[in-house]
Amino acid sequence: TGFQTRSKLKRSQTQRLATFQQLDLAVLATSLKGNDILTFDSENFEPSIMDKIFTVGFPYGGEVSSDITVTSGIISSESVGSNGIRKFQIDAAIQPGNSGGPVINERGHLLGIATSKADTNYFLEKFGSIPENIAFAIDLSTIISFLEKHGFDAIENVSSNVMPNLKNIVGRISCTV
Repeated sequence: TGFQTRSKLKRSQTQRLATFQQLDLAVLATSLKGNDILTFDSENFEPSIMDKIFTVGFPYGGEVSSDITVTSGIISSESVGSNGIRKFQIDAAIQPGNSGGPVINERGHLLGIATSKADTNYFLEKFGSIPENIAFAIDLSTIISFLEKHGFDAIENVSSNVMPNLKNIVGRISCTV
């Protein structure tokens, strides 16, 4: 199985450099070039309840839109992790295809990575209702630990606002067999 990255209609083969199976997280290398990157803000490192957030991705693998899709919401719970993995709960819409996409603050700084939403079948069986607006993101501290463990630097930037450049930063990744 290989991976292919598509950003602004350019395609590139992608090489997997590191993985964290438990989180379904990987570092990928591509030949696509660009100057725009997502950074984190050390002054706003820890998410707080009611912080405004945005999720960015390609719902349903780009079937809904060929361009990135952005949804907004808030942080609903600061820490819902287990097994030493920190996550936070958000109320922004997450669909298949958003997983692995960035969760950013209003300045465009990375807060986490979208990972999942509440299991509809579980809640329907256990509580008799369909969950709404319950999604989860991997906490930035977990991401930074993963990157450092594999020899990658996390890039801190407290001054810039990357929101206007999101289309240049976020690309869609698809598996090829």
